[in-house]
Amino acid sequence: MSETPEVAAPAAEAPAVAAPAEAAPAAPAAEVDASASSSEPPVSSEPAVTHESFNWDGWEGKSDAFPEDIRPWADRISAYHTKQNEDLQSNHTNLKSLYDSILTGAEDPRIKQFDETKAGWDTERTEFLSKQTELQAGWNGAKQDLLNYEQAVFKYHVQQAEQQLEDFVNARPEILKDEAKYELFSGLLDEKWDLESADKLLQMTPEALAVARKARSEGVPAAYAIKFAEKAPPQVQKPQPRPAATITSGAVSRTTPHASSRGMGDAKSLDESRAMASARALKLHKR
Repeated sequence: MSETPEVAAPAAEAPAVAAPAEAAPAAPAAEVDASASSSEPPVSSEPAVTHESFNWDGWEGKSDAFPEDIRPWADRISAYHTKQNEDLQSNHTNLKSLYDSILTGAEDPRIKQFDETKAGWDTERTEFLSKQTELQAGWNGAKQDLLNYEQAVFKYHVQQAEQQLEDFVNARPEILKDEAKYELFSGLLDEKWDLESADKLLQMTPEALAVARKARSEGVPAAYAIKFAEKAPPQVQKPQPRPAATITSGAVSRTTPHASSRGMGDAKSLDESRAMASARALKLHKR
């Protein structure tokens, strides 16, 4: 009977082995892990929306229901198909109206549309023609004013040239009396020499006169042509033909068939018009 207490002794020591007592020190480690993970962004536990997981049956056709990153694409696609649908609806309406008109025997609705368009074109055309007529009238008026001005200026210079010629022949009456000088002087005026230059040429020798005329025919201005003739070396004296033939040789009015038939309107400059006026006035004085 004395051994019974000794056998029960181990059972009394059982409470000393307790698992919770050894696990107690691990609590601070758990707290550290929780505090460390709190600095990281929370990860959504919901799965990403894909075209397969999207609730197409509950979709009302608005792009707001899509994920934010694909909404711009959805808006573009929606705008494209919206325009296509509007075009189809417009064509459908036009075709329906056309078929209804054909079935009921009414006028083709396209004719009305065409008439309206044509009326707009006719209005634009009328406005354009009116503006064109206005501009053309203004242009014609300006052109006529310019023509009148040119004619007035031309007439003034012709009158001045005729007056200068009259004063010149009055101071040199021998030109009208001497047939040889008259022919030479008339030829020089036909060649568009001015009165002052022609007066100098009348006093030159036949050789110097030929030099001046040749230079003039090559486009040299009258003043320089006269200087060339004055500085030209004297030539060997040749047998002289009759005076009239000598002083009239080389005259443009006699060598150029169309020169005498040109009118005052053919003048290309004021100097040329004055020379032609002088030539015409000389012929009138000779009469």
